[in-house]
Amino acid sequence: MPKIEIVPEHVPVSHTAKCTVLHVNGFVDAPNYDAFTAAIQKAVKGGDKYLVVDMASVAYINSTGISALIKWQGTLAEAGGALVLAHVPRTVAVSLDLLGLTTVVPLAVDVDKAKEILRGVEDGSLPPGGLARAAEIKETARKIPVWPQKPLAGGKSSVLVLVPKEGHFTEVVRLRLARARASFHLFHSAEEALKQYQKVAPTVVIVDDRMDPKGVFLARIKLDKGKSLTSVIKLYPKGSNVHRQSAFRIWENDYLTDPFELLELFSLAETELRRIPEDRGHALQEVRFAFRFNQNRVEKAHELTFKLLSQSGLSVESLDLLFKAFKEALDNAIRHGNKYSPDKQVEVIYLLEKDRVRIQIADEGEGFDYEFYLGWSLMSHALHDAKRKIVKEGKKGGLGILLMRRCTDKIEYRGTGNIICLEKKIA
Repeated sequence: MPKIEIVPEHVPVSHTAKCTVLHVNGFVDAPNYDAFTAAIQKAVKGGDKYLVVDMASVAYINSTGISALIKWQGTLAEAGGALVLAHVPRTVAVSLDLLGLTTVVPLAVDVDKAKEILRGVEDGSLPPGGLARAAEIKETARKIPVWPQKPLAGGKSSVLVLVPKEGHFTEVVRLRLARARASFHLFHSAEEALKQYQKVAPTVVIVDDRMDPKGVFLARIKLDKGKSLTSVIKLYPKGSNVHRQSAFRIWENDYLTDPFELLELFSLAETELRRIPEDRGHALQEVRFAFRFNQNRVEKAHELTFKLLSQSGLSVESLDLLFKAFKEALDNAIRHGNKYSPDKQVEVIYLLEKDRVRIQIADEGEGFDYEFYLGWSLMSHALHDAKRKIVKEGKKGGLGILLMRRCTDKIEYRGTGNIICLEKKIA
């Protein structure tokens, strides 16, 4: 299922007013409705009556998502405020226009233009709600200010589809991809798909989970440096509990669970067809895996990461240092973050770029005051303090962040401290 990520930003509208800009990435649809509305509600409860939704990275919106926009536009208008949409992609704008939302919620080419609309609401030149009335904009309703998307590169994009049999679904997908100028290659055997992989050179792979229930086909793609940047979209049968299917799992880029709208699949595939060529300009490999704790899975995570690092181009010394930092960070995530819980997951994202390696480790714990410990690790007496606590006070630990900092070129914590990013440059 496509996820949604929402990052709030507080910006001034004028000398006397401010607004919240919600930068939205993903799908605004029924599965993500609660997360989307919760983000809006949090901004409104925080006292903001002006809201901008930055939709530059929204790949798809359906009627459920549109209903949320209508609801909150009305709520804010009643309070004398406004909701404005910015950076709206053309494919999303079409859905908004078909349901008449463009006569209810104003659209702006970018955030700066959205702020101009909000200033008009504040100074009274626009009515509460921040838009001209429907009758006043009727003549220009079709001139929607949209955020232009890059066209697909004709002749350069290829989609491999691995499904049990050919039928109406595959024919519809074939026709849609033909419109998107992407070549279409259909397979009914994972082994045959792998044999023909180099010839097909897919940008995107769409695979029915019934053809790869144990993730072997997916792993063969993601762990191969030459294939890893291919975007894999998995289709799961109805009722699948995707996040609990495997104790140790290499993840696809995205997934959909039946029943889903074909438009969701098309939007997702076409978004990936645009993204992948850009990623290939700077990235060489990306692997995401997750597991629930037991010692065998920890050892498997070590083995997998060491294998990936061995292909990275790092020197022997740099590889050893980064691997030490990785094991330390993973141990912290399991021990301090998840507290050895067999029900909580650790997620690892490995990213190889042309000049560096990045590894992100995320746990499901509550986090910690990482700013204090990062600052402490920079002090000249940090090692002495840690030694004193170990020897005189009998405390275990205290050296982890210091060790990771000395083994890497950069460490960074995110979230509440439950996500750490390690970086090592390739000489």
